[in-house]
This record gives sequence, structure tokens and C-alpha cells, in this order.
Amino acid sequence: MALVGKRDGRNLGYGRQLSYAGPQALRDLFGGGHYGTVKAHSDRWLAFANVQNYRCPHSIKCGHL
Repeated sequence: MALVGKRDGRNLGYGRQLSYAGPQALRDLFGGGHYGTVKAHSDRWLAFANVQNYRCPHSIKCGHL
């Protein structure tokens, strides 16, 4: 997988989608035989990314998460 742009840029150079950039960076870092580590951390990262993309159905000012 080729990096897009510089590594020190937005989302480590893996694009704008937070849910895509995290697992790709983990595969790049731990890809050499650490499948369990990549899977566990990717699952946690995707849970975090889903919370970040959550939109409250009430309004922005309601404070509901």
C-alpha cells in the first residue's frame, strides 16, 4: 500500500477517512506477523472512529452523546 503524500501529514498520509487511516497505519507498523495485535488495535480504533463520526439526532447543543 503506497502512502499518499508525506507520512507526517494528515492521518499519517493514509487519506481523510479516520476509519481507514488507523488500521492501515497499524498494518504498516505491525504487519510483519503480528495479526492478533493488528486485529485487536484495529477493532479498538474503529470503535473510536465510529464515536467520532456520531451525530446527535436531537441537535448540536443538546449535549447528548
